[in-house]
Amino acid sequence: MKSKTPDARTDLRRRAELGTSKRKSKMSEPKTEIDSQRLLHELEVHQIELEMQNAELRLARDEAESVREKYTELYDFAPVGYFTILSDGTIRMVNLAGATLVGMERSRLVGRSFEMLISPALRPTFITFLEQVFIGKAAPSIESELATKGQPNRFVTINVKLSPDGQACSLTVTDISARKRDEDALRGSEIRYRRLFEAAHDGVLLIDPATRKITDTNPFMTKLLGYSHTKLVGKELFEIGLLKDETASQKMFQKLKKSHEVRYENLPLESQDGRHQEVEVVANLYQEGGKTVNQSNIRDITERKQAEDALRRNEAL
Repeated sequence: MKSKTPDARTDLRRRAELGTSKRKSKMSEPKTEIDSQRLLHELEVHQIELEMQNAELRLARDEAESVREKYTELYDFAPVGYFTILSDGTIRMVNLAGATLVGMERSRLVGRSFEMLISPALRPTFITFLEQVFIGKAAPSIESELATKGQPNRFVTINVKLSPDGQACSLTVTDISARKRDEDALRGSEIRYRRLFEAAHDGVLLIDPATRKITDTNPFMTKLLGYSHTKLVGKELFEIGLLKDETASQKMFQKLKKSHEVRYENLPLESQDGRHQEVEVVANLYQEGGKTVNQSNIRDITERKQAEDALRRNEAL
């Protein structure tokens, strides 16, 4: 407890004097010498001061206990793992969420080296990171992987804060396994899409609706048109002979903006080397990463049209 200020001591003395007066009112006037009366008065005042100090100490103790309980509850039942480790990596404290993350009891974690909880493949990286933390040169966080007991490894983000004396640091460990799985699934989807995109037997053009310019194309489309990928990117549809002119291109994208799909059953197409072909075009709008993208699929229907024309000629005979 902090020492009392002169004002606080004066107030305590005044309250004690008041308490003494109240007590004396209940007692008969002592028939003793003046010095004895003064000494008795001082003792009574001192006793009341002690009683008041004890009451204040009890109140401060109760308040401290309440704060400690709240802190313990917040620490233990936080949704993320909290670890306190020393400069040699030894775990000094851990909360329930931290113990759950690694699949071990808290009592078994305290005194253990935190680096041994990291998967072997990433352990050297974490050791280097921790060394940098204690010399004040590390980034505030690192992504790593916990080798959890009896469970699949967990991907985590570890945020660090060095103690004022530089002898320990606090780790906040957040499980990001679900996010990592989603990212892996997304990457897998992107890889599968890219394989389909590259291997498709239809021409595929990706176009920025804002500029109407081609941003990507697949190998089949370059073969169909006779242009290289580099020459196709940055061009508009009318510039590669797919639409008659710029006005037709503008009308197509206006219609696409309203209906999100435009279909052309039969369009003439001339390749760079002079080949004349018939194509079917289906254009769609979709969102990718918060951005609107147009994908146009172009199917070569030249052989089908030739077969249909031949059939009609035969029927006319």
